[in-house]
Amino acid sequence: MLCTACVNESKKIALLLVEERLAACVNVADVKSDFRWKGELCEDREALLLIKTEKSKVDMIITRIYT
Repeated sequence: MLCTACVNESKKIALLLVEERLAACVNVADVKSDFRWKGELCEDREALLLIKTEKSKVDMIITRIYT
């Protein structure tokens, strides 16, 4: 799973992973997150990606997303 702050960013990542056959399917869901940041309690909207793939492709997906 992966969260991004921007829905447009999530859609781009999802399409990229499916087009490059790194994922069979990517679900993008709008979620509300509660978290602690710099000592403060915060709430924000994020896009959650549920990436469906083979175990052998996980490292390739991580590299593709973060490079």
